[in-house]
Amino acid sequence: MRLEYMGSPAKFDFDAFISYRRIDGTGIARWLRTRLERYRLPQGLAADRKPIRAYLDTAFERATEDFWLQNIEPALRRSRFLIVVLTPSVFEARNDGEPSWVEREIRLFLSLPNGRNILVVTAGTNPLDRLPESLRAQFPRMDVVDLNEFGRRWSFTSRSSLQDRTLTLIARIYDIADTDMPLLRQEEERRRRQRTRRVVTGAVSLVIVLSALLIFALVQWSRAAHERTAAEARSLGLAAQQDFDSGRHIQALFEAIDGGGKLRMLAPRDAELDEYPTAAPLLALNRILQGIRERNRTEHEQDSMRLQSESSTTDLSRCALPEGLAAPGVARSGSTDSGLATFMGHRGRILAKGCTPDGRYLVTTATDGTVRMTDLALSQSAQLIGLQGAARFLRFDPDARHFTTTDVWGTTVDWDLSGASTGLRATLTGHRSTVRAISFSKEGTRLVTGSSEGEIRIWNSGAQPVGDAIPGHQSAIVALWLSEDGTRLVAVNAGGEMIEWQDNILKPSRHLMDNQATIIDAAISHDGGAVGVAIAGGAAQFYDLRTGKSASIVGRHRGWIMGVAISPRANLIATAGADDTIGLHRPSGEPFGSSIQAAQGQVMGVAFSPDGNLLASAGEDGTVKLWDLTGRQLGLLIGHEGKVLAVRFSPNGRLIVTAGADGTVRLWRRDGEQLGRWPGLTGFLAEEALGGSFGTAGLTFSPDGQSIAVGASAGSVRIYRLQRLDELLDSACKWLGPYRMSHPDAPHVCH
Repeated sequence: MRLEYMGSPAKFDFDAFISYRRIDGTGIARWLRTRLERYRLPQGLAADRKPIRAYLDTAFERATEDFWLQNIEPALRRSRFLIVVLTPSVFEARNDGEPSWVEREIRLFLSLPNGRNILVVTAGTNPLDRLPESLRAQFPRMDVVDLNEFGRRWSFTSRSSLQDRTLTLIARIYDIADTDMPLLRQEEERRRRQRTRRVVTGAVSLVIVLSALLIFALVQWSRAAHERTAAEARSLGLAAQQDFDSGRHIQALFEAIDGGGKLRMLAPRDAELDEYPTAAPLLALNRILQGIRERNRTEHEQDSMRLQSESSTTDLSRCALPEGLAAPGVARSGSTDSGLATFMGHRGRILAKGCTPDGRYLVTTATDGTVRMTDLALSQSAQLIGLQGAARFLRFDPDARHFTTTDVWGTTVDWDLSGASTGLRATLTGHRSTVRAISFSKEGTRLVTGSSEGEIRIWNSGAQPVGDAIPGHQSAIVALWLSEDGTRLVAVNAGGEMIEWQDNILKPSRHLMDNQATIIDAAISHDGGAVGVAIAGGAAQFYDLRTGKSASIVGRHRGWIMGVAISPRANLIATAGADDTIGLHRPSGEPFGSSIQAAQGQVMGVAFSPDGNLLASAGEDGTVKLWDLTGRQLGLLIGHEGKVLAVRFSPNGRLIVTAGADGTVRLWRRDGEQLGRWPGLTGFLAEEALGGSFGTAGLTFSPDGQSIAVGASAGSVRIYRLQRLDELLDSACKWLGPYRMSHPDAPHVCH
């Protein structure tokens, strides 16, 4: 049926009137109106054609003659097309027996001048033979648009199919020629692909957004759980420290282990000490275990002192001594001390002597501060195995491989005769005064120490002394540097002398200053090529050992300079002032920037970070502050109960160690949290290091950053190995083992 497009003259308000039965045709009728009104012709066919206007009765009033006369009939007369929606109930009689309104609308439209403009769509599988006789008679070849898919399985595919079929209606209303239908369908296909892309893009975007939201939610949940666990670990760590300080040691240890267990869940097993969200459980474990060790050591020393107060060890009954060592008239077990001292290589009087249970090894101590050993079975020459002054008591373990020595101050040292591990384990003893300077070689294979009496000693990686002491000209050693291979040593003493030791040869010393000024602190650059010194009275000096040039640093401080440090590249020198300021200088002596107002009372010492970008200052007020090179404060470490004597950065710059006049050595993270605390200088020793000589006690990290060496009790150096969380937990759980066996109801914090 060919219809003519009559445009939209003024007499037609609507292009189409959609006739439907509300019982089962409302859905398809509304969809159809939306489809027709929203459709836009392709650009080549649009011309002057305006969008379709469709009338649809959406009122739900009861059908009455007034409604027909006021609404339906006027709309039909002003519509160019009638679209009949055939649904199963469309031509069923009403309850009153009258024809449905659809039939009435068809009869009226057929009587109008445009009555041939009737279009039919089917929905709900309505049979076409149920069309009114008037329609079948007038339009025997009427085209019917099949929209029966509507209302079934609604999907994107069925929706596209229905939209494609409505093109027939659209073409008739717009009077599109058959030759232009391919263009219409191509445009529809293009739009379909575009819609498909939009749908796919929207779906993908939705999936991405939902995934992002899910990930965000999971991250937030994980972060919240992480923060809760960290807060619990911190709370347990703080509670453990409080209980430990209150004497509730067992309860404190349980809390510390519980907190450490929670902390373990928050970082990898190989995490560094500064990578945990809180350090409270680490510090608690460190303090409690250290307290246990100190108590055990004190009890052991008291037992040893009680024994040695009776007599020194002189039992040689098990020894197979060489001929000539037995004194005339003395039993075979006896010997002359002078002959024994000569045989063992001592340069002093014998204090203690004894043999291992199997009689093989002879061990002696003497007033020269040495501990020596010889293998009697092999008739070997005696060898120096370590240093400990005034060691008067020997005790051998049943395994004949271990023994201990105890000095008159009650300090007990463990020794091992088993070969590779021969020598001192944790404490280096042998100096007769406070150790003022400590330095490792770059590879950590050697350690050099210098005392207040000017004595220098070198130790190997097994903590055994290498050779005899190197004299420091009876003046306190204030700075030391050891080459990578341990063959070259540079030292500076308080008298202004630079002492150099190369390949076991002591070179003639050289004076850094012509006058008799006293050096209270000094620093040697990382490569051993430059020296900076703080001079009593308020001056400082920089020396380039390669060129022999020097530069004075004066006028920056109003008072004494308490400490000095050289940057890693030796391009800056920092000075710590008793006037509460920090100065930065170039090697030429010129100022670098403005003085830093520290607000710490006296600044006792300074240190550069390994990258040279940070400064740490040790204060009289017990604080340590971190600064950038412009003087901006970046951090604050609070914990010492007195002056901070020394401060040092770890090799990677992430940890800081301090020594205080309160007798403690403390390990810190740069964020200010404390990680560990150990005994340091105490009592008069701290005052001695701080007082007349002004310089600080020795303190340094090992090159691998895993140990700290610190001048401790008189003449000794303690080496503290930094334990990671797993090691601390294992040690704590092992110590708790016997307690848990006798207390089965104790909390299960060890796994």
